[in-house]
Amino acid sequence: MQHVLTCLLALAGTSVWISTRVNKIVPTVYMDEYFHVRQAQRYCADGLLKAEWDDKITTLPGLYIISLIYENILGVFTDRVCTIETLRSINIVFVCFTFVTLVSILARSMRDVQPIYKALQLTTLPVMFFFTPLYYTDIGSALFLLVSFSLARRERFTMSAIVRYVQTY
Repeated sequence: MQHVLTCLLALAGTSVWISTRVNKIVPTVYMDEYFHVRQAQRYCADGLLKAEWDDKITTLPGLYIISLIYENILGVFTDRVCTIETLRSINIVFVCFTFVTLVSILARSMRDVQPIYKALQLTTLPVMFFFTPLYYTDIGSALFLLVSFSLARRERFTMSAIVRYVQTY
């Protein structure tokens, strides 16, 4: 358990450091963030039911709904909510939960390999870790898929289906 916590703190610290650097170098939206950030800010400003949907977005609203909840939690601690920096920071939370979920999955299936280090390796694969400092759907989508898989392996099929619905929505 101590190794999990150590790796989790290292992952979180590295993610925060990288995100801080990215926010300084790229302080404005990057590529598709233009659409995602704008839509999330509409949800923050107008609320979930009143926000106008951007028809150029092909992503389902799950990320924006979770972001709205996340931003409301942050609002307790700071008045800077729904900025590009705070929206991007949700992926740091997602990547940390992804690591913990992978440790849980791998610990059940890998007897001879250290699941902690394998989980860290998978979490930091460039194709996934690249999106951690950006406001993209990839990290959250992977997290919800892994949580659903983990629940299904434990034969908690109803919860797995609910998580998959949230991930798909």
